[in-house]
Amino acid sequence: MAENTYGDISLNTAGGMKALMLRVAAPQVITARFGQTKSLPRNSGKDVPFTRYHALTAATAPLIDGVNPSGQPIRKTDLTIHMEEYGDFVPITSQVKDLHTDDVLRQVTLRSGDAIAETVEKVNLAVLKGGTSVFYANGVANRAALTSGPKRGDLRKIVRFLRRQRAKPHTRMVKATTAYGTEPIAPAFVGIMHVDLIDAFKDLPGFTPVEKYSDSDKALPFEVGKLEEIRFCATTFCDPWKNVGVSGGTYITGGGEGTGTADSYPVIITGQDAYATIALAGKGRVTPTVRNPKPQASDELGRSGSIGWSMYHTCGILNQLWMTRYECCALQDPS
Repeated sequence: MAENTYGDISLNTAGGMKALMLRVAAPQVITARFGQTKSLPRNSGKDVPFTRYHALTAATAPLIDGVNPSGQPIRKTDLTIHMEEYGDFVPITSQVKDLHTDDVLRQVTLRSGDAIAETVEKVNLAVLKGGTSVFYANGVANRAALTSGPKRGDLRKIVRFLRRQRAKPHTRMVKATTAYGTEPIAPAFVGIMHVDLIDAFKDLPGFTPVEKYSDSDKALPFEVGKLEEIRFCATTFCDPWKNVGVSGGTYITGGGEGTGTADSYPVIITGQDAYATIALAGKGRVTPTVRNPKPQASDELGRSGSIGWSMYHTCGILNQLWMTRYECCALQDPS
């Protein structure tokens, strides 16, 4: 018989909570769709190995009759990413448990799914925003000199850079479900940005909003449109660096309207296998716990309990040159 590690709920109830949390969380996560992924390994420790294979050298010399070429070894780079544990809980009281008319367990489970999605996105984006490849809007030298929204010419330079590094456009993405697997997409590099930038990107010459796609049903989750070879997805979790650019009242500053220094918004643009993460899928992905209010040494009247969750997760960059960070400003008053 399996050990119950979920507190005061049965294995069946825990299984239902896991499934519901992941069904809520999985569709909200963008970053986990476009990296190299693995399902959570079972009983293999907190270090997860990923491998990047290098391109073979072109065979430009003609073959000589009766002589085999010398051959070449396949080269690879191994990267081990250390997983960390994340989690939280919601306190409940005996009165909530006994008197509340709502299904408290279900409501907390649903909101925990939201928290799991935000946790995964913010952990992943913190890693991706730390990449060493960076472009600044309008060609300025650094973040402190930023004084421009996005430019089409900058994005063309980024695509040229990625192609020179032999980065490949995405052709598949991880499914937006709790089932571990992928599905095909039209080839494109993918940019992930904050929702504050949507209007500025829609103003770019040649930008096609998703509602004008010939087949909008094939849009990526949270996709807002595309510019030539880049498809852009927007989230509230790709936070800017606040008050770091040039002073002025044209661009968002400090997360809102004002006259201070402009905020710098990152756009993470990636090709295939640029980074790696753990798929938000699988039976062991999340552990729910429930502690019903009951008398115990620290709570003699049994007035407090909790509903919580915990999970292991990680993200790491596999190739700094197959992705880049584009930093630009967001308009305070989009026209």
